[in-house]
Parts: sequence; C-alpha cells; structure tokens
Amino acid sequence: MTTITMTQDRSTQFELLTQLRKGVYHARRELAVHGPRSLSETVPRVTPLVRPEVERTYEFAAAPPVEDVDTLLSHRSSQRFFADLAVDPRVLAAAVLEALRADRACWPEDEPVDLLVVVNSVTGMEPGLYRAQPAESTDAVTFNFLQHISRQDIAEMVLQLEFAHAPAIIMAVASLEAHLQRWGDHGEPLMNRRAGQAVASALLNAQRRGVAGQIFAGCLPSGLARHLTVDGYYRAQLLAAVIGHPWTA
Repeated sequence: MTTITMTQDRSTQFELLTQLRKGVYHARRELAVHGPRSLSETVPRVTPLVRPEVERTYEFAAAPPVEDVDTLLSHRSSQRFFADLAVDPRVLAAAVLEALRADRACWPEDEPVDLLVVVNSVTGMEPGLYRAQPAESTDAVTFNFLQHISRQDIAEMVLQLEFAHAPAIIMAVASLEAHLQRWGDHGEPLMNRRAGQAVASALLNAQRRGVAGQIFAGCLPSGLARHLTVDGYYRAQLLAAVIGHPWTA
C-alpha cells in the first residue's frame, strides 16, 4: 500500500496527490510484471451476531425472463416506493444467481463477492437476513437463513426510510483487506467495481422478470453491525439494491 509522508515540506495537496499517483503507478507496474499477490488464507464470511436456533435454508429455481434486455432498457426507471405485494422467490433467485455467475466468470481466482439479502416480503420466506449462493441443482439458488429481523430493524439499517418497506434488499459484501493484499493499491477500486457489477446485474435481471427497484449506497454500518459481523475493512458492505412491485397511485 502507498505510504503518505506528512512532513512539513510535503503536506500540500499537490505533493499528496503526487505520492498517490506514484503509488498507483508502481502497484500497476508490479501487477503487470509479477501478477496479483496470492491470498494467504480464505476470507471469513459475514456471520450473524446471534445464531439462529434452527438452521434452515430455502431453495428456489430461477424464474425465466419475461422481457429482453433491449426492450427493458428503453423504458425502465428507478423505483423507491413499492406496492404491498410479496415478491416471487424465483425472481429473487434469478436476480442473485446472475450476479453470482457474473462475478465468478470475471474473477474466477478471487474470493467471490458475498451476496446477502434482507427479506421483508418474499413469498414462502421468513423475514430476515440471508446469504444467497448457487444451489447444487442447475439454475437454482439456496438462501441460508442468518438471523430474524423486523421491519423496525430494517428501518434502523437504511438512511432512506422508504427502503425499509421494500420487499427485498440485495447487498454486496466483500473484504477490503483481502483485495488490498491481493491487488495492492488497485484493490479498492476493483472491489467497488465488482460490487457494482453484482448489484447492477441483480437489479437488471429482477427487472427483466417484472419487478422494479433502485440501486443505493446500502445499509448504514451502525445498523447492519447490530446483526452481522461487518466492520468496514475485513468485511465491508459496499452497495445494495431494493426490489419489489412498483407502487401506483
């Protein structure tokens, strides 16, 4: 990582920017010559602060798309408010499955982005926090229950309170420490691009199946840390999207 010198004669903005640029340059040069540094150990996943009394999982096959991408892009829009209707779990499965596939295809040697789901109103699923991962069967997703949360808990996790009423929130979690270790100074922007791809892919594929939504910065660290082992460095929540059926007056 780049070391910033804060002596009296090197504290101007110009000098600091010069040091940062040199750090980025040397990191890229090192990667070009030697390749990425290997991970010394597996990155621990986010875990709940309170373990569920009974381990339970849900598995759903992905719903087929009802609209092609070109048609969707011609008319889609952001949606912050949602109808009081539960989301089909197969739509949720399709959304996270495509996000996980895209991440694995682009970065097969890296630790995968961890996709967590806040379920508020999804048919057949108990409200709570879940980890989503591909099921053993083709075109299906397993949702592992982490912890029960109430709508009030969700309201304390989001800055925009309307998102607490969304049927589901999909969020990307990754390790900043692991990305810096493997990729040097380039690790942080790479991590954010991966999170952006995962969340955008999830939202796009949910919209292709008839629901709406919006990308946002994600859950407040203070609210999320009441339920999960997130600290912003070893495990950081990066970006999220809400999905649901659009509200109409």
